Formats: sequence, structure tokens, C-alpha cells
Amino acid sequence: MKKALICCVVLLLLNLWGCMMRSVNVPPNSYSPISAINIVQDDYHLNFTDVVDNVYSVRAKGMVASFEKEGKAYLLYVFKGDSSSVKEHWKALVKELGIWKARTYLGFPSSGLYSISVDGKKIVAWWKKAWFFVAESSADTEEFADHVMDVYKQLEEGTVW
Repeated sequence: MKKALICCVVLLLLNLWGCMMRSVNVPPNSYSPISAINIVQDDYHLNFTDVVDNVYSVRAKGMVASFEKEGKAYLLYVFKGDSSSVKEHWKALVKELGIWKARTYLGFPSSGLYSISVDGKKIVAWWKKAWFFVAESSADTEEFADHVMDVYKQLEEGTVW
């Protein structure tokens, strides 16, 4: 009886954990960072892009893009490298911003998703394969990050041009 109860509790926790987890989606490896940015702008207006060599204190060469929707501004940082380097960039960002105040922290061997509120901004960071992304805004950052990942999921499924 005790084993059955433990099994039920474990299954329930795994089911709840699965419901709370969002799949991490990135563009195909054949995409460049600018292509990864340009494909996102169907619902969001792209204001500008620029080359960067860091995000916060994490040193990495990539791009930043400024998007706007309904008067709200968003930044999207895009970095491409090998899977070990992008994972290390993600881990360094998580370490810098703090894991204990995180809203979301899902770290797996093949991907990661992290979100936190810092100084009035919401930050969402994720990595998978050769890609590392950071989205930030003072409003609706999770919605913007979900949109970006949904576009990449549609690419994977072949339902977007």
C-alpha cells in the first residue's frame, strides 16, 4: 500500500511538472543569427539590429534586435556557437542573475530555459543545440519569448515560410 501511494505521488508530480514545462525551440542550424531575427517579425515590428559582443557580463559575439508591438519594446539577443559554448553562456547568465530569485529554471543536458525579474525588467533566456537567446522587456517578456519559440517550432514542423 505504501509503495502504491508513493508511485501515485511520483506520477502526479511528474504529470504536474510536465504541464508546467515549455519546450525550448530554436531555428535550424543552417540559419544565421540575422535570419533567426528576421523570421520573428510577423507579429512584432523590427526596429533595428546590431552586432554585440556580450549580454550583461557574458562575453559572446552575436546580435541584438529591437522589436515593438502595441507600444511595448523588446530586446532579443541571439548567439550562435557550438552546443557546449552556448550552454556555458546560458549557465554564466543564470549564475550572474541568480538562480534563487528565478521565476523559471529548467536545466537539461540538451537545453535550458530560465526567467527572472530584475530591476523592473523581465528576462527570459534559453539555449538548445548551437543557439543561445535572451529576451528582455519591462512588459510581456514571456509572451514575446513564447512567440519567438513558437515561430521556431513552426519552422521545425515546416508550417512557416
